[in-house]
Amino acid sequence: MCSITTYHLFKLSMSILDAPRVEIIKSLAVPQEGQYLKLECVSRGNPSPDPVMWTKDGGELPDLDRIIVEGRELTFTSLNKTDNGTYRCEASNHLGTSSTEYVLYVYDAPTTLPPSTTPPLHPIPPDPTVQLSTHASDLTVTGSR
Repeated sequence: MCSITTYHLFKLSMSILDAPRVEIIKSLAVPQEGQYLKLECVSRGNPSPDPVMWTKDGGELPDLDRIIVEGRELTFTSLNKTDNGTYRCEASNHLGTSSTEYVLYVYDAPTTLPPSTTPPLHPIPPDPTVQLSTHASDLTVTGSR
């Protein structure tokens, strides 16, 4: 008598499905007027929550040449005060939707004044009653005001 035993091999793969989670990563801690700022919407989930959607103050983004949306990134090429507001990033897959917000406040650019090349408006005349005498061993200031 002859017997044949057969074995069946199965490849089993399993993936865990996950609702989206998002966070915003910013390129500047203190955004100032005239600076470049990039906000990146990092989304995780399975299936991948693509694409992401950006809004400002609950509505559409302003149509400006200075604001560029590329994939997950929102880029300001030159910040100004009109950019102030709440920016929201939202991502979805068939398991749900997730969003997070970033409040942008654009600070004034630092100002550094150049050194003055003009004399003061009211120069202080020297006081003729003050005499300064210096020697290695003593310092004497005399005079009255």
